[in-house]
Amino acid sequence: MPRPVHARDCMKRPFHQRPHGFTLIELLLVITIIALLAGMIFPVTTQVVERARTTRCMGNLRQIGMAAHSAADDNDGRFPVIEIDSSKPMFEPEDNALPLNEVFKKYGVTEGVHQCPSDLKAANWFAKTGSSYMWQPYSEDEPKTAISIYTRRGQFPGRQSRVRLATDYEPVHSAETIGGRKRSQTLYADGHVVLR
Repeated sequence: MPRPVHARDCMKRPFHQRPHGFTLIELLLVITIIALLAGMIFPVTTQVVERARTTRCMGNLRQIGMAAHSAADDNDGRFPVIEIDSSKPMFEPEDNALPLNEVFKKYGVTEGVHQCPSDLKAANWFAKTGSSYMWQPYSEDEPKTAISIYTRRGQFPGRQSRVRLATDYEPVHSAETIGGRKRSQTLYADGHVVLR
């Protein structure tokens, strides 16, 4: 025989039907844990983004280096004459010197290759010349296979691995290892790029 139902039994709800929610302490604890995790992840994310920019800049310089060697192959082993700053020309008009962002166009170097991704300021070398990179003056118009280095003691044949072709005009790459001082990338005549 079924048990009679009392009014007090109707007022009790089963446990699974009771309303649940976070208490204030639980909510604050969850927010604190999320904030701590975000605080640990943010610096790592920033470093990863900057490393990606540095790697892309290195790729840009390598493309410029390959284009420079292609241009030298087309010009009897001589690098093209490149005007560093068109507003202050270093060469005579008959030298046919062109800015860096124009001289390698026919070798597939696009405008995007000329901008360092870490070079994000408005008033910078890229905004002025169309390239974040500066061609080193002592390597201009030198034979590709016998680059000369000029010092106070005279002119010497230089190894391509020690002769700079191009560099970031401004130090824009962060470096955790050297007290946060900004650094720049340098392209050498043998094609390798170094962060200095």
